[in-house]
Amino acid sequence: MNDWCGFGCVLLRVLYGRVILVLLGLGASMALAQVAPGAADVARYIGLHAAAHSGDMAVIDKLLSARTAAPVNLNARDAYGRTPVHVAAFARQRAALRALAKAGANLELLENDRYDAVTIAAVADDEETLRALVGLGTFEASIGGLP
Repeated sequence: MNDWCGFGCVLLRVLYGRVILVLLGLGASMALAQVAPGAADVARYIGLHAAAHSGDMAVIDKLLSARTAAPVNLNARDAYGRTPVHVAAFARQRAALRALAKAGANLELLENDRYDAVTIAAVADDEETLRALVGLGTFEASIGGLP
C-alpha cells in the first residue's frame, strides 16, 4: 500500500491506462473479500466440517476410517458452499488438509465466492498452507498440468 493515498487505498489499472482509486476502508484488507466461516457457521458444523475447522485429527481419522461402514461425503458443502477442505484452509489446518487429500477429497472445488483452497491460502497470505496445498499437487492441476 502507498502511504500517499492513505491506509486501505489500492490502485487498480483498468482499460485505456486509467487508474481508479478504491477505498477498501480504514483497517480493511484484501483478505476481507473472502468469507471465512463465522462463529455461527462453526457452531453448526458437525462431522468433517467441525473436525477440519478445529484440526481434530482423531475425529478426522475416525470418520475417514469408518467410511466403509458409514459413508462420509468428503466434499459435503455448508450453506456457503464450503467443503471440509475450504474450512481447513481458512482455519490453517494443514494436517487436516493432508488427511482429506489422502482420503480423496477434491482440493480444487470452488465455494460460493469461487475460491478454491489454494486461493484461500494465497489471499490470506498463509504461506505454510499454500506450500502444503502445492505439495499435494493442487497448483499443477489448477494451471492445467503445465510442465
